[in-house]
Amino acid sequence: MKKIFIVAFIAIVGIAFTAPAFAIEHEFGGYWRTRMYTQKNFDGSDSSTPDVITDYTRTDTRSRIYYTAILNDNLKFVNKFEMNATWGVAGGSHTANYGDIGADGLSVLVKNSYVDFNVGSFNAKLGTQPAVVHRGLVFDDDFSGLMLSIDSSIGTTSGGFLKIDESSDNTGSDVNGYLFKHQVNLDSITLAPTFVYTDAADGDYTYFLGADVDGNFGPTTLWGTLVYQGGVAGNTSDGLGVEQDISAWLIALGGNHNINDSVGIHGKFLFSTGNDINSDDVEGFGTDFGGYYYVWAEIMGGGIFDGQSSAYTSGAFGLKNVIAFNVGTTYQACEKLSLDFDLWYAKMEEVTHANQDDSLGLEIDVKATYQIIDGLSLELVGAYLFAGDGTQFDSDTSAVYTNDENPFEIGTRLSLSF
Repeated sequence: MKKIFIVAFIAIVGIAFTAPAFAIEHEFGGYWRTRMYTQKNFDGSDSSTPDVITDYTRTDTRSRIYYTAILNDNLKFVNKFEMNATWGVAGGSHTANYGDIGADGLSVLVKNSYVDFNVGSFNAKLGTQPAVVHRGLVFDDDFSGLMLSIDSSIGTTSGGFLKIDESSDNTGSDVNGYLFKHQVNLDSITLAPTFVYTDAADGDYTYFLGADVDGNFGPTTLWGTLVYQGGVAGNTSDGLGVEQDISAWLIALGGNHNINDSVGIHGKFLFSTGNDINSDDVEGFGTDFGGYYYVWAEIMGGGIFDGQSSAYTSGAFGLKNVIAFNVGTTYQACEKLSLDFDLWYAKMEEVTHANQDDSLGLEIDVKATYQIIDGLSLELVGAYLFAGDGTQFDSDTSAVYTNDENPFEIGTRLSLSF
């Protein structure tokens, strides 16, 4: 399969350079970043018996190449490819990684490949494409399916079909998703109510009903997202499963105010329900198939180095079972240098074990962003978590670790896009 991807990529590039210039317009773009970082004590365990798997010191690279063939004003063919490597990881002899001596890795991933076309007032995108639902709190990923949209005097209406899982058993076991969204612009305010429905095998289903609100009032911007999740889970083909009702909530609020050209202040409030350990129903917000991506704190919320998060948090991959508060400031020191300072406090909405504390901790994040030359930026990040007792809980013994170490991370990211 990897060889097929390579051949397809080469063929597309070949077409781009050999097709008549008058017939097709070619657009190329891309993104590249290299991260160097250290993360320590993320698992919350006793320092005398550390889980070294969660202590990272590594360098990794991501490259993305974009190619779009514009056939005419109403038709585009869009493709995006990605290559990832962790430095020093064995990848020779044409294996997946290319970060060690000799390189030669087969690590070209197809991110997107779809047709974007207009028919009258309708726009359609068919194929493997990206989508963002509720700022990534419900979905921010690539999928295969169809998206339709139309602009009118009352706003933009869009709908879509997402193929989540194609079962090899029978059609009734497939998992499909359906999306409806209507966005209205009201002077300084944008309102976007959204409905998402996913079906699954044996009568299970999940739906999300919510709305995004964004306001722009000169130096002040405000935003909010409210989502209710309902549905049914737990059914099985043999009829022996115990049906569970799904009832969960998510609330996200935020704002930013520019005091002057150099200084801004910002804040966030995040809330998502968790499962009550004494309840038989599903009260924790989230989906079984994933697809969500929302970065908040550097350690508790994924951050720039998003491979892991501190114990009992879900990081960037789903805002689950958490209540979090944030205040911060941004200082534009000069044209090329900006500084960000953030303070986060978070707790679990529901504890996951009996006798567990709900505190996740107090986190301090510092970031400096410097534009080395036009198009090339360097970010320096430092974060420290004064871990709460909830993160230092041994689920096997129901005891709090006494020799626990607080998590911290330091790192850099060099990136460019074109």
